[in-house]
Amino acid sequence: GLLPLHLAVMSCALFPTGDQSVELILALFPGAVCVKDTDGNTPLHIAAGTLRGDVGAGVIDQLMQCCRASMLENGVSLEENITYGKNSMLVTEAASTTSVSTGTSPDDLGVDQNNFYILKNKKGETPLARAIKSLAGRQVVEALLVGYGGQVAALNANSASQNALHLALSSEFYDAAVILSILKSSPSSATVEDGKGMLPIQLACLNSVQHEIILAIAIVDLPIDLGAKEEAILRNGYGASWWYLLCESDDMYVDVVEEILSLCSHPQKVALCLTQEGKKDDSRTASACATPQCKLELRRCLRFFGRFEFVGGGGGSHSRHVQKFDALDYGPHESQMQ
Repeated sequence: GLLPLHLAVMSCALFPTGDQSVELILALFPGAVCVKDTDGNTPLHIAAGTLRGDVGAGVIDQLMQCCRASMLENGVSLEENITYGKNSMLVTEAASTTSVSTGTSPDDLGVDQNNFYILKNKKGETPLARAIKSLAGRQVVEALLVGYGGQVAALNANSASQNALHLALSSEFYDAAVILSILKSSPSSATVEDGKGMLPIQLACLNSVQHEIILAIAIVDLPIDLGAKEEAILRNGYGASWWYLLCESDDMYVDVVEEILSLCSHPQKVALCLTQEGKKDDSRTASACATPQCKLELRRCLRFFGRFEFVGGGGGSHSRHVQKFDALDYGPHESQMQ
């Protein structure tokens, strides 16, 4: 059954003073924040699944502050229990058990406070997954994504190897604002395949989501640091979304490719053209494998002064100060002349 704190959290959806009841119970029994009901739900699960908007975000913040305060009081830092594991994804390590201020041990509660953000109920849902599935909205999801624990929760996978981004991109639970919040909090989630081997960019295209969402996923997963304009700084582990748009989407998203290229400096454009798929036995570049319309966009973006495309080597006479090249002049209106 439900416990007092669970009931108080639920009351916030009905009564304007519900948050005061939550505050009172937390002040008397801070350890209650980690207690599960018979369905395996913590108060945070209840808040994520039943509350909305500012009310939901406020109650979630109350619960998280209480948990953080108990951890700090006992000398436990959540950051100390987060490391980079396989594929540079954030994972949590098991932490030693400590006592909360009421004298109640998390062992007695059946809960490790350092895994508070990724505790799962009997359905295998974290609070973040529950919020996404209940269509709680951007404010509630952003409250759950705060800090290191939020990043961990965003990357935590369910039994189908779906993380928060995969869930939010599904047609059943789709919410554009939630997707953008997840990408902002955990950019690396865009690089992870689900249990069926599908990348977030593939799910987005398969479900025909808005142009802005596909663009956001592709930018977050670019193989270069878009902020470094003077030179192309490569990012290991990123770029699968860019490759998919160029080489595997049948020219359906040429407009996205064009928009991304418009954001890049010339060195960055060159690097994007020379991107490789990443397979050890395949050294082909994106420009070589791109579908016809995408390949045309790559050629356009590399033109000298936006109109001259060099062909072959230099021709004719050379002087000390002048060198001639053969080039195609596409002019201001794409009218090709040599």
